[in-house]
Amino acid sequence: MRVEDVVGENGEGGGAWVLVQSLAALDQPAGLLGVVLVHETGGHVEASRGRWRFWGVGSSEEFRRLAAVETPRPFLLEETVYEPQLRAASASTAALAARIAEDGADVWDVWQGTVARHAGHVTRTDLGSGGDFARLRRLAARGAEGTGLCASLCTPPLADQVGHAYEGVRIVPDSTSFRIAAFAGTPPASVPAPDPQPESSPGSEVVTLARMLDVLPEGAIRTIGQVTLGEGRRVAVLCSDSSYALVEQDGALVRAERFTALGPGRCDEAAVRFADLDGDGLVDVLLQTPWHPSGDVDVAQPGPSADLSMLSFAILRTARIDALPERAPLGVELDMLGAHDTEDALRLARSRRAPQGAIDVPTACALLRSAGTPAGFRASATATARLVDFGDPGSPANATRIVPVRRLRAEDVSAGHNLRHACDPSDLGAGAFRCDGSVCGHFDSPLSDVFRFERVGGAWRLDLALIYVGT
Repeated sequence: MRVEDVVGENGEGGGAWVLVQSLAALDQPAGLLGVVLVHETGGHVEASRGRWRFWGVGSSEEFRRLAAVETPRPFLLEETVYEPQLRAASASTAALAARIAEDGADVWDVWQGTVARHAGHVTRTDLGSGGDFARLRRLAARGAEGTGLCASLCTPPLADQVGHAYEGVRIVPDSTSFRIAAFAGTPPASVPAPDPQPESSPGSEVVTLARMLDVLPEGAIRTIGQVTLGEGRRVAVLCSDSSYALVEQDGALVRAERFTALGPGRCDEAAVRFADLDGDGLVDVLLQTPWHPSGDVDVAQPGPSADLSMLSFAILRTARIDALPERAPLGVELDMLGAHDTEDALRLARSRRAPQGAIDVPTACALLRSAGTPAGFRASATATARLVDFGDPGSPANATRIVPVRRLRAEDVSAGHNLRHACDPSDLGAGAFRCDGSVCGHFDSPLSDVFRFERVGGAWRLDLALIYVGT
């Protein structure tokens, strides 16, 4: 963001209102105006959250005119009221049309919760069934994910909105409940064509940026891989004695993300590969290191089998300014289990078939209950299914043993990890057994077993059973 003008004081709240202009970075366009509240400490909060009337402000004069109008009293609804109604509204065209305000609803594109662009206006009668409608349904569903009160703006919890992304709806009261007066969220992100040009001798600038952003602890920091994606666009992987970090530069944007879950930063032994790992057109990061035990001294882990001497980690990038790069421990990292080098890991990542829908809990549990013997496992599984032991809590990629389905023994599917009881209530405080797409488990606990399923000939089959064996 670039400061354009100081447009007023905040009265009793303290601080000053500052007009800013967006700069082009990732999916954020240049030239949009927004207002932030800057406090004496230097911190700021975005003006758009709770102050939707400032969306699309075009000048200092327009802001002062809008600010002079008394702030509308928020319309409050308890979660028990708005959550089921918004979810119902996101189910179909007719349901969403019935929930829209009588004079229609505005559609806003919003970046960083601060700058917004008016993207259109929909009425009850002109809702289509194309991509735009699918987006509006998703925004209504996102608004239903909030907690507590919905105060005019219904959005997911702030903790779920990296970079203050805003997705949800604005509501107004009607005679019986509420109507949707505006949809707001980031538009579908454009994907820049990857054109990676690895740099054989990366400069020191990215290390300086990492120190400025305080992303790695003090001490020796090395650039172990860097790639140029075009003018002003660069991605680098840095290593210190304790962890790794990803630094991205895109125009005016510089950001860094530390990945402490990768274990000790063994800089001399790490290998980096820049490639699209998940098929979205963006260059991601493949980082491979020798196998190492968990850094938790209280967790006992056996050493790995010979085919698991290397660990492969995937750091997936995003085209959105409001979303950070993240690991894929239950996604592409599972596909790369057993890779001997980065070329092998890349081959395994790209050979994975796209998920085919989402499995439901009853179907998953029925398959697992049938898999309590080697014969039952084979009857419930794909021909290439595997059982994998891991001992690093929350990191199945840090596996110690892989057993192909054809080599299963009775002790592999019974005793301490009897698959017949995988869906039973957990004593780990892990919450209910649930499924996310084709992956199921007690996700609230890092000690949970994890299962992945695939469709074969129209029927679901168990494809991967990740069994926690740590103590």
